[in-house]
Amino acid sequence: RTDLHYTEAKEVVLHAFERRYLREIFERAGRNISAASRESGLDRKHLRTLLLRHGLIVREAEDS
Repeated sequence: RTDLHYTEAKEVVLHAFERRYLREIFERAGRNISAASRESGLDRKHLRTLLLRHGLIVREAEDS
């Protein structure tokens, strides 16, 4: 993306990599966060945060 400044272009590439990596690891783990965490080496809570950020999971509704 040479139409963007370096920092912006780098962010676009990193975001695309992160989303693709997370989607693939999550699917390969049968959409199980704990299994994906073990396979990726990422902390489970951090992985969940990343999956939420990329729209790969939705936040469960809190009990009222």
